[in-house]
Amino acid sequence: MRLVGEAVTMSSFKSAVTAIGVANWGKTENRHMLQTSYAGEDLIIDYKTGQNKKHECSLNPQHTHFFLVDDGKPHTAGCEIRYTIELQDIIQDMFAHEGRGLPKVCILLEGGESSIDCAVNAVRNKNPLLIVRATGR
Repeated sequence: MRLVGEAVTMSSFKSAVTAIGVANWGKTENRHMLQTSYAGEDLIIDYKTGQNKKHECSLNPQHTHFFLVDDGKPHTAGCEIRYTIELQDIIQDMFAHEGRGLPKVCILLEGGESSIDCAVNAVRNKNPLLIVRATGR
C-alpha cells in the first residue's frame, strides 16, 4: 500500500485520485487516536505515526480514505484481504453499471500467506496479475 500512496503523490493527477486503503484495525498503529463517540459526523483527526511497534502498521498518509476492518483478533494479519477484494469488486461493478469500464490489476509486493487469496481471486476473475519478485518477505 505504501507504493500505491507514493505513486498517487507523485502523479500529476493527484488532486483527482481517490486512494482508498483497507487496513486491519487490530494491526493499526495508534488506533486509540481514531476512536471517537461522535457517530455519523465528519471528523478530522490529527493521526500521528511513529516507530511501528511489533505487529503494528501505520496508516499511509498518501491515501485519501481508509476502511478499517476488524476480525476481533488483534495483531493478526489477513482479514483485510477479503474486504479489499470485496471493495474492489463493488467499485468495479459500480462503474460497469454506469457504462464505464474500470480496469483492475492485482499487484503482489512483499506478500505473506494472505496474498495468495488475492492472487487466486485475480486468476478466478480473469484479472491481470503482476507478481514482483524480491520485494520484501
